Amino acid sequence: MSDHPTILITGGTRRLGRAIAQHYAQLGWRLVLGYLSDDAAAEAARDSLAGIARGIRIFQCDTGEAEQVASMLDSVAEQEGRLDFLLHNVGRYLPRPATEVKPLDWQRTINANLNGGFFCAHHGLELLRASRGLLGFMGYSGLESLRADPDAMDYQVSKIGLLSLVKTLGVAYGPLGVRVAMVSPGQMSNSIDLPESVQRIPIPRWGMAEDLCQAWDYLLSANYVTGVNIDVAGGFRL
Repeated sequence: MSDHPTILITGGTRRLGRAIAQHYAQLGWRLVLGYLSDDAAAEAARDSLAGIARGIRIFQCDTGEAEQVASMLDSVAEQEGRLDFLLHNVGRYLPRPATEVKPLDWQRTINANLNGGFFCAHHGLELLRASRGLLGFMGYSGLESLRADPDAMDYQVSKIGLLSLVKTLGVAYGPLGVRVAMVSPGQMSNSIDLPESVQRIPIPRWGMAEDLCQAWDYLLSANYVTGVNIDVAGGFRL
């Protein structure tokens, strides 16, 4: 078993996942980064973080497939021997009008985002229980207001489902020593659909990866907090 804390991040080799991975690498954590299909991006992330992290592995995994998630968690148990923070960062997001969402689009989004979250929770439970670790999920700002979003219907439904999962598992996993939480970003500097002006945000700037990492750092240290969702959005969508 490693003497250093270990984080597993699904969708951890690109964009926000990679930025969060870098943060924990700099804190001396071991990294296991899941990815779907972009081998080049995964290898680039591994190579760039190898000199920072205490150890790093990449693992190809479709989070919508229970068997692949089970294999990934089995691999962590065998090779790292511990898991302190499991972050389901995967968020399939292909905005389009609700009337244009096809059944296959719906299925793929729900599988990757929502079903994948449950698969990670189920197959990661024993590892997290052993470390009294944190199970984390990514949401989006304003999630708890349940506003209609007809241009991102499948994504919204998947994330609302995850929020319910966070609250339910917070209750179910608490007696087992595992805490569960969600962090919900707003308009990030690398979002694909930024508004024209930051003036729509009460704290008028785009969000940065370090803003989210501050929230996760707090949740990792907050031993009496579980089943919560924290908006990290500068007041966006209040």
